[in-house]
Amino acid sequence: MGIHGDLIRIGLWFGIIAPFVAIVLIGSAALVPPSYREFSDMISDLADQGQPHGYLIRFDMFVFGLAMIAFGLSLSAILPRWHVVTGILFVIFGFSVSMAGVFRDYGEGPNMPHNREGFIHTTFGVTAIIAIVVAMIATTSIGSRTDEWRPLLWPGIAGIFMITTSVLLFLWGPTSLQGLVERIIYLSAGIWMMVAAYAAIRTREANPDRPIQSKHALRRSGNEHYPAVSEQ
Repeated sequence: MGIHGDLIRIGLWFGIIAPFVAIVLIGSAALVPPSYREFSDMISDLADQGQPHGYLIRFDMFVFGLAMIAFGLSLSAILPRWHVVTGILFVIFGFSVSMAGVFRDYGEGPNMPHNREGFIHTTFGVTAIIAIVVAMIATTSIGSRTDEWRPLLWPGIAGIFMITTSVLLFLWGPTSLQGLVERIIYLSAGIWMMVAAYAAIRTREANPDRPIQSKHALRRSGNEHYPAVSEQ
């Protein structure tokens, strides 16, 4: 694969490193404001229009979005199917996360009414959630059909269930738990991305120089387009 293959592997590693760094930074930032309540307050409250020092969270969201675009394009380049759909969904997801970091959420208090910037932030946030759930559905279908991508199956199903349930709780559940529900959404997506990246890094498409054991194993993994060596 040469340079192209090296770039794909680097992009796949973004799927492990970026979610881990984001989880650590968001968790650390939540410990700083003394009045911040992790169960009821949202992650974007750490960088909303009323916070003068939310640059770290906004920068983290922006860089995380770019990393997700690189990861999604690398992942889509080696998937056995749904290449274009997955790539587009990750571009939408990454761009939406970055823009949600650029545009700040609504602030609190009488001097911080709902405005256009907060609306744009919320719109990009909703778009990001929809895009990542659809991407999870697409890759889960791949895991159900191809042995080499089987690790995506159950984490994908669990992630889809957790995010969908959390969104319903966010919309119709108690406001005192909205912060916790939002964290479950991000954590579920982050864990799935790390599993997907790890599974992708171990595939034959990401390691074309790895020896193939047999034609039968190659056919079972869904990678018949690679030449197989004869069985010993």
